Parts: sequence; C-alpha cells; structure tokens
Amino acid sequence: MENLKRFNRENNAITRESIEISLLQLLEKKDLKKITISELVQRAGVSRAAFYRNYDSKEEILESIFQSSIAKITKSLDGYNFKTDLYQVWVYLFKEVKKEAKIISLAIDYNFERLLTKAVYDFLENEMVAPRMALPATSIPSGAQPLSLSSPNGSRMA
Repeated sequence: MENLKRFNRENNAITRESIEISLLQLLEKKDLKKITISELVQRAGVSRAAFYRNYDSKEEILESIFQSSIAKITKSLDGYNFKTDLYQVWVYLFKEVKKEAKIISLAIDYNFERLLTKAVYDFLENEMVAPRMALPATSIPSGAQPLSLSSPNGSRMA
C-alpha cells in the first residue's frame, strides 16, 4: 500500500511539472487568456481530469510556479549569516534573480507582484526582524531616545 501511495505522489509531481513546463512554453507564444485548457493538457500529455485534479485554473499554475521559484531562492539563503555574509547574500540574490528573470517577469506581467512582495516581507520578518524582537528588554539602554531624522542643517526631514 505504501508503494502505491509513493507511486501516486510521484505521478502527481510529474503531472504537475508537465503542466507547468507546458504553460511556460505556451506563454512564450501567447497571452495567458488565449491559452485553452485543452491546448495546455494536449501539450503536457495529460488528461483534463489530471489537470483539474492538480489545479483549478491556469492562474493557479502560475502562482505555483512563482511560489516554487521564490521558495527555492529564500531556502538557499538559510545558509548565510546576514551579519557577516551580507555581500555574499546580495551576490547570490542577484544571480538567482538573473536565473529566474523569466519567471519574475511573468509574475509582474500577470499581476502576481503580491506574491513576490509577500515572500520578501515574510522572509525579512522571519530572518531579520524576528531575531531582533527576541532581545530581552534589558538590552535596550535606559534613557535611550528614538532616532531623530534631521538634515545636515538641523531641520527636521519628512
């Protein structure tokens, strides 16, 4: 029984990958709205039932592709120390964005910026802000004043 479950998981992963690759190929030639489900499943070599078992819409496929790309990039950042490896982090990010430029461009073209924005926000919150928030209150010097935003001539900046 366990072998059957594993086989089904692998089969679903192959189906999803075929559909995703086929959609990306079709997007090179046509707009998303002009791509039909029939055309997509034919190119992917899967049935309509297999499509609907895995996705509700073409937009959901794109969302899945974008989320996978984002997850791959952010997961790889786990190996960096942001206090000591910041330069390497930026180099890595620029290289990955270059590799994923096609996917990121599609995300912007089809108004999925919210996914990119959310991923960046979540990443920064989890990796950079949360550890600072965990500092004990005693680590803040008594009498500490908030930073003042002043210009060099002393006037307050907006």
